[in-house]
Amino acid sequence: MKNKDSVYLVFAILVILSLFVAFSISNKNFITKQPEIKKSPEFENKEQISTTQNNKVNVVGILEVVHTHDSNLGTGKIGEFYILNSNGNLYYFAEEDKSKLRDFASGEEISLEGYIDENNIVRISNINSESNFAQVGAFDSFERLEGGRRTVVLIVNFLGDNDRPLTTDQVRGIMFDNSDSVSAFYTENSYNLFSYNGDVFGWYTLNIHYNVDLCSNGLLTIIREAISVSDPDIYFPDYDQIVVAFYPYRLDCAQAGMGAGIALGSSPINWNTNDGIVPMYAAIINGHLRLHTVGHELGHNLGLIGGETGGHSNGWECGTNIAYGSCEEREYRDSYDIMGGENPFHMNAIKKDFMGWFSQSQVIEVTNTIGGTYDIEPIETNDQGIKVVKVPKRYNVDTCELFEWYYIEYRRPIGFDNDPNNLLINNGVDNGAWIHYNDHMQPVAYTRLLDMTPQSIGGNYPDDDFYDGRLGVGQTYTDVNYGVVTIRTIERTATGIRVEVSLTQPYIYENPTIEIIPQQQIGQGQPLTYTVNFRNNNSPNCPSYTHYIRAYGPNGWRIDGYLFPRNIYINIASGQTITRTYSIEPPEGVEEGTYPFTFTIRSNRNPGRASANGSYVVDYPNGGRSSPIFTPILKVGIPLEIENIMPK
Repeated sequence: MKNKDSVYLVFAILVILSLFVAFSISNKNFITKQPEIKKSPEFENKEQISTTQNNKVNVVGILEVVHTHDSNLGTGKIGEFYILNSNGNLYYFAEEDKSKLRDFASGEEISLEGYIDENNIVRISNINSESNFAQVGAFDSFERLEGGRRTVVLIVNFLGDNDRPLTTDQVRGIMFDNSDSVSAFYTENSYNLFSYNGDVFGWYTLNIHYNVDLCSNGLLTIIREAISVSDPDIYFPDYDQIVVAFYPYRLDCAQAGMGAGIALGSSPINWNTNDGIVPMYAAIINGHLRLHTVGHELGHNLGLIGGETGGHSNGWECGTNIAYGSCEEREYRDSYDIMGGENPFHMNAIKKDFMGWFSQSQVIEVTNTIGGTYDIEPIETNDQGIKVVKVPKRYNVDTCELFEWYYIEYRRPIGFDNDPNNLLINNGVDNGAWIHYNDHMQPVAYTRLLDMTPQSIGGNYPDDDFYDGRLGVGQTYTDVNYGVVTIRTIERTATGIRVEVSLTQPYIYENPTIEIIPQQQIGQGQPLTYTVNFRNNNSPNCPSYTHYIRAYGPNGWRIDGYLFPRNIYINIASGQTITRTYSIEPPEGVEEGTYPFTFTIRSNRNPGRASANGSYVVDYPNGGRSSPIFTPILKVGIPLEIENIMPK
């Protein structure tokens, strides 16, 4: 009986092998070796990449723009890297392809085609996406940046390095504890709305030799290695931000594109730790662990990034003119701003407005009026007076379009702006108003300082001309290029500066509106559908515009299967209402409670904006919990795998 069974078993095996060979011949793609796609260990999500035998790839992913910064401002920005994150697969780009990506901002989803090499470097043959920032300006912040980021600082060196010039206590002082710490700087800048707190660990020696090309071997590799060697000492889920600092300053790496500091984009990156995958914002400090360098790079992490100038605060040099003519960008030359010059001064009003650190009453938009007189308080002080006056610069009254703003602000040598070298005092910064402008159609943090006293400072350092660029008391600036705009500094007051603004043609627009129906629903963890009405309230003579809609929700929650926050773009004609439905879904095992979410809207052609709130109430019968949906799927033609069918 056993021999007979053995014969049947051998026969069955031969039949299975024959079927497998026949099936494989008819399905050549199944047995053809595909080009290797290196997968980042931080991610284990399903891929969104298709490949062929000739190493061609079609990739859909999120672009991360990594900007580097050199403390020696004479060299300007010396590095720029583009990384495409396609569900955990990290793709890099050849130097000659960077120009093809510069219209895109960090965090945008793009689709592209190209050819990949063994190092995951893609040569781009075609980009199938358009930048959202070519359609939508980004200078209205609906989400106030407040609270703080819990930060872990790792101080490290490399094999062959023995220099440890700072103790952990000294680094803790620089970052968190000293009166002039990074945390104190952001607390003052945000008017007590935002700060950094955390811990310092080290020293650690990385398993990387000091004489390797650190940049070519991967910026992410430095942080991964730092996490690996420090992991036994740290519970990384306690932190939102990681800063890795090493010594000495690596000039060899600077020549390869790495300066005194690096901000790895403005979105959290998932890092693999002993305690699971942890999303953290990331920065690297190269030998310059000081307030200016760290504060500058963390500013990029906060979202001040994008465009050709990397989110820096720049000057606009027009020779003997002020805003028009033969002009050029002077990077970093907004000297009284940590994102510009070499000192840790307060950010300018455009950037603070973007961060949401002004209240609505502190921002005056000179619209629907021919102007007026305004008292502006110092940008450094924590009071409720006016902090900035926004004046239309380039606009069209017939089409309701606005393209550029003037921002008027005032400074005094107060707090972090009271520097030990008396730079603000020596240049009479508080003797007039300071005027920036931004292009409404450019990426976030794109700011230019205008020099109201052109060519007043010359010599070997013409960029120093911006130091005294205020509009002094009694002086008037007039722009006749789009109607007539006049700005005059009347006088200093006991608390600030008084300015007068006039427009010959008022710029008129209407805010859009949002309605969420119903505003609140009760569920037990399942997706619930909400109807949202978006209305463009401008007069019928204005054309239709693309409207930028952003949906915010609790961490881990999803809208239409995608994690919050979510960007949505809808073209809405003037006087028209567009209705959409959205599915809101909590994560598995969510606690009972009320969870709010928000929709915001603004036009890409005018300052119109609005927001509306809804909520999902989680209420389980008898206090129970939801269960995940799990369905095993057999896929034909590929190796057997079990897939958990969940939303996107």
